[in-house]
Amino acid sequence: MRKFKNLLTPYRGLRKEVYVIALARMINAMGAFVWPMMSLLLTKKLGLTAEKAGLVILIMGLIAIPAPIIGGKLTDSIGRKKIIIIFDLIGISMYIACGFIKPSFVLIYLITFAGTCMSIAGPAHDSLMQDITTPENRKGAYGLSYMAFNLGFAIGPALGGFLFEKYLTWFFVGDALTTFAGLLLIFFFVKDNYKPNHIEEFDETREQEKGEEGSVFSVLLKRPLLIKVSLVFILYGFVYTQWSFLIPIHSSMVFGDKGAQYYGFIASLNGILVIIATPFITKLFEKANNLLSIGLGGALYGLSFAFLAYATKLWMFFAIITVFTIGEIIISVASGAFFANNTPQTHRGRVSSILGLISGSGYLVGSWISGNLEVNLGITATWIIIASVALLGGLLMAMLSIHSSKNSRSEMKM
Repeated sequence: MRKFKNLLTPYRGLRKEVYVIALARMINAMGAFVWPMMSLLLTKKLGLTAEKAGLVILIMGLIAIPAPIIGGKLTDSIGRKKIIIIFDLIGISMYIACGFIKPSFVLIYLITFAGTCMSIAGPAHDSLMQDITTPENRKGAYGLSYMAFNLGFAIGPALGGFLFEKYLTWFFVGDALTTFAGLLLIFFFVKDNYKPNHIEEFDETREQEKGEEGSVFSVLLKRPLLIKVSLVFILYGFVYTQWSFLIPIHSSMVFGDKGAQYYGFIASLNGILVIIATPFITKLFEKANNLLSIGLGGALYGLSFAFLAYATKLWMFFAIITVFTIGEIIISVASGAFFANNTPQTHRGRVSSILGLISGSGYLVGSWISGNLEVNLGITATWIIIASVALLGGLLMAMLSIHSSKNSRSEMKM
């Protein structure tokens, strides 16, 4: 019993707003139908090939590129909650509209607009969580939020797969309604204490979070490690985007008409494993170096996708996703804490947008590249290439950790 209580220690004593945000993310995830099923929407409902579907997703991402930059600037100059409420509401209305039109490229236009609006709100969501946490409790806070999201995700994809096949209207409307419910929680119960142009005082243990004057680029030039880590996250983004693109396509290849449903089961297993394993992993890595942890997660990505190249049975997918999920948990908890610990309070929105744009480029091109690889080389060779990219990312992250540790020791000696 005492060991169980120890597992819950990182989640105790957090601000009320952290628990509310975690609950909101759980509700959102319960209705996260559209984006996880995007590749199937394009291939099954619109009849595109994997190659063309990847190109469409790439174009959708290119259109949304300015969104986080705009959102980051608005977040730091206006405030966190206002941006979240305004732009998430616009995105919600677009999803509702999608539910009442027949499958066509009009759907893609509306989904693109919705995704762009929600991308504008993204830096505000990131900044709000950073504002209400400290270096001492961030791993616990991010672990709780991540676990709550996956508690909802354990239900969402399975339900989404069913609605996708039988009730396409509710596939979109359900996503919109759950997003709205989460938004209401933030509106009523999360207080935004951020004041534009106000520099908050921090002690020496939070030196990197102290507010600064100047542009976001001047801030980033003083923190080159943030840029380097974000560059490596390009590789991680390329790999992770296969979760919602190539895995469902692979599932349809192996299981035929049951592919969408089985992908829902696979995604639900991912969510269940996160719920079970996150407390253990958060506690185990509570004092661990963040960058080394992220590197280990990349290695686990590579290992799982290498075996996925030869998966032909459902149980194989389940076993592989278990390894993948452990890596995902480690990366999610450690990366959230790392970026929050090294970003000045006055520039959180803008830093989040710029770094998100850099690392997000991997997500942007991932579907298009893997779609072309699959068409020209086949699914097995494509997975081997993706696994190699993941292993390279893990190695580079470990090298950055070693290099940054040496620099820190050198500065202490001076």
